[in-house]
Amino acid sequence: MKTIVLLHGFPLDAGMWEPQRDALENAGFHVITPTMPFFGPPPLAVGRNAADYPLLQAPALEVSSMESWARKVNEIIVHEAGGKAIVAGLSMGGYVLMALLRAHPEAVRAAIFLDTKAAEDSPEPRVGRLKMIEDVKAHGTAGVIQTMLPKLLTPQADEGVRKTLRTIMARQRPEAVCGAQWAMAHRRDQTDLLPSLEIPTLFIAGAADALTTPTMMAQMAEQARGKFVEIPRAGHQSNLEQPDAVNAALLAFVTGI
Repeated sequence: MKTIVLLHGFPLDAGMWEPQRDALENAGFHVITPTMPFFGPPPLAVGRNAADYPLLQAPALEVSSMESWARKVNEIIVHEAGGKAIVAGLSMGGYVLMALLRAHPEAVRAAIFLDTKAAEDSPEPRVGRLKMIEDVKAHGTAGVIQTMLPKLLTPQADEGVRKTLRTIMARQRPEAVCGAQWAMAHRRDQTDLLPSLEIPTLFIAGAADALTTPTMMAQMAEQARGKFVEIPRAGHQSNLEQPDAVNAALLAFVTGI
């Protein structure tokens, strides 16, 4: 049985992948959804066996990095997937996937990038991330939902999807938000990685994603000699806003690997 590892985005946890877990498991794949440091509820709180939601060891804020998280993902692949897996990452999860590909390319059978980018932050977004850390330290995470929700979905998104995202974001701890923002603000540029990839790659972008635009992701796909799929009527959180279309793209890709 082939294993697929799904790496979540910010400020979410493994629960964001429920529509994809169901579709991939029904197709016969073994699905693992790691939770990044400090993120998420206890595994059983989301209705799955604890082994389905491996929790990465939470480092101190100052040593949070895509590289440290990628090492933990590699350990999961070694122990739970025989050392090799198809790996998908959305947004922040895509950054972790790129760090994994650079440090442990042997662990990745095929790579799927959803609504993410290879470039490092420019100065303005980096300052915004560090400001969020200070705001969360001072006022908690209440403002994170208000800030992030409009960036993740289109204005036409279903209210049920909005409720799901609010619920997932509301259960994240300040340590999670601060650690992730620190790690993303200090991540390296991975643009040079893409042309070196010698595995099957898929790039998925919401058509209305303003954070990681379809144009940006199509260029990444070209650099990696991979396949690009644009998801209509979807923003940055394409997997939840249009789960059927994303599932179809995933299944079409992984079934042939």
